[in-house]
Amino acid sequence: MKNSPSIRETIEISKEECAFFKAKIRSGLKRMKDEFIARVGYEELIRYFEALQMAEGANINQMAIVDEFSPAIVSIVTSTYYRDLTATVTAGNPQADNLIKPSLLYLIQNPDFMPFKLTDLLSGSLKYGQKKVGMKEEMQLATFDLLTAGFTCVEMNHLSESQEENVQTDIAQPRESMPEKLGGMMEDGYNFVKEKIASVLSKDEVEEKVAGEVEDQKVDFSDVTYCKRWNPLDIVFDDEAIVFKDSICLTKILRMSIANFNAKFPRFKGRITPSSALTTDIPYRSHNNPEHKKSVCVYSTEIKKKTGRNCILITADGIDEAIDYYEDPIISNGFKIKYKCLDKYGKLYPMSRAKKAKKAQDDINHYMTIQFEHVDRAMRKIAVYMQGLTVAGQVAQRSSDVYGLVEKATPQAVYEAMPAPQVVPENKEIVIIMKEAINKTFQVNELVKSGKSDNDLLGQDVLEQQTFQTNAGAVQDTLQDLGDELLDTLKDIQQQVWDGEDYFKVTGINGAEAWYDPSMGPLADLMIGDYQVSTDITSAMRPNPMKDKKDALDYSAFMTSPVTVQFAMMHGKRPTMKVLENVVKQFNQNVETAFEDIQQEMPGNPPIPIPGQPEEEAPMENQDAGLQSPL
Repeated sequence: MKNSPSIRETIEISKEECAFFKAKIRSGLKRMKDEFIARVGYEELIRYFEALQMAEGANINQMAIVDEFSPAIVSIVTSTYYRDLTATVTAGNPQADNLIKPSLLYLIQNPDFMPFKLTDLLSGSLKYGQKKVGMKEEMQLATFDLLTAGFTCVEMNHLSESQEENVQTDIAQPRESMPEKLGGMMEDGYNFVKEKIASVLSKDEVEEKVAGEVEDQKVDFSDVTYCKRWNPLDIVFDDEAIVFKDSICLTKILRMSIANFNAKFPRFKGRITPSSALTTDIPYRSHNNPEHKKSVCVYSTEIKKKTGRNCILITADGIDEAIDYYEDPIISNGFKIKYKCLDKYGKLYPMSRAKKAKKAQDDINHYMTIQFEHVDRAMRKIAVYMQGLTVAGQVAQRSSDVYGLVEKATPQAVYEAMPAPQVVPENKEIVIIMKEAINKTFQVNELVKSGKSDNDLLGQDVLEQQTFQTNAGAVQDTLQDLGDELLDTLKDIQQQVWDGEDYFKVTGINGAEAWYDPSMGPLADLMIGDYQVSTDITSAMRPNPMKDKKDALDYSAFMTSPVTVQFAMMHGKRPTMKVLENVVKQFNQNVETAFEDIQQEMPGNPPIPIPGQPEEEAPMENQDAGLQSPL
């Protein structure tokens, strides 16, 4: 049983409207070229992340001598978003927070069913949904985009194949029967030969058949919910929007081969030819069919409507009319693609932090190159006075024989040691300043980047870690806002189409041990009202063992302090061993071997004194009894 398909119905659009949005796409591409590609230089920053920097006076890339650029970005990406977010769901009205109420028949068939809240059901589904759509990997790429591009675009969506796309691509022809007069044996032989001939396809037919059968993950999905981070170069913004919330449309660039285009949109087959000037070569393609060697740009434009149900317009280079135009079957808040920028100052294409750090990285490479040149020249050289050698001595001097005797013609010294050049001491200081400038731009430190510490005290390392977490607050806030919007859209998708085998087992909810079953009723009926989704970005961070140890020690010291113990006893409470056991676990030690039970007092034996406690004095009557005579 599959999910309820998100049926999309094609609607009409005039050529004038289609031309209007195609003009907006062209204007958006021009804006991207000026404000992003030329100004921010995203593609060049990718090369810098790969430690490829342009050599001075040359048109080739060279490896960076000292790379401070990549470690800074990697440390933020891997530390900030290490695992899936923790999501909290709150109901918009009291009824939406009630217990789930399956049908009476379901309760009779499942007498062990334990009721649970709808908010718990939705919280569990969002936790499962993040893993199913691979949201963690996409959010890590989004973190990378925030630092290098200055913004990121991540899509949460659900698509199903439309009736037009479900085209039969099998080209096998029906078998024709031979005349009965040829006899059964001849008919079988003819059919056998005909099947063999029909099964032998030309190379072009095989390529076209495969293109129609293989799913293109970049273009379409078959009844699946997906999360996708888009390359910043593949998103075209509204040319009139100053900030993203002003946008009335948003375009995704889809690049596909002409053969895939013909298989996906059969009504427009043949409209785009490989010889067209609008097509581009696909690298590393060696197919026989030229349609597999050329690619065409297809634009998927989401248009915001006042009704809340957005429309999708599909266009392509070389085709004036709309390829497809339909209402988005999933109703959600805003665009399916969520846009977030790191530094918010009213720019749709903000200046990225990587671009700001690029100059410092260039200076490091420049000054380190100078220092290496000094080191090369610092190899001690010997000056020789060749006229002071005989002819045989000059030959021996130039010979490769290390044991050859060099004959002199003069008693004076003919060899003189040359002084080695000194490295400018200021260069090293400048490199340190440039490293600090990069760390300040990305808001990291050397401990976070390398994992090694030059500090003598543990407290200094803890302080640097806490400083990094504070400085990374801007990245965390942006990711949390992005996670809230993505999971809110995922919630809308689950409520509208998730009702089959793709749903989740109610696990991790207190008292719930049952599967969600469609016999309980459609989720759209169960989840009445609106739900607000909020995330905790700190739950996604990489664990910090050093900080966890310090927190455990501080917590245990607080719980076992005399003031806390005395205050707890006033209320009939006392600390438990769980506090100390947690400290032991933080140091990866065995709790059972860390503590041992106190031996019980045996009758007739004096009590075992406890270290640190004063011994109890015997009662007065016992002391007096000991002084009396037994008689």
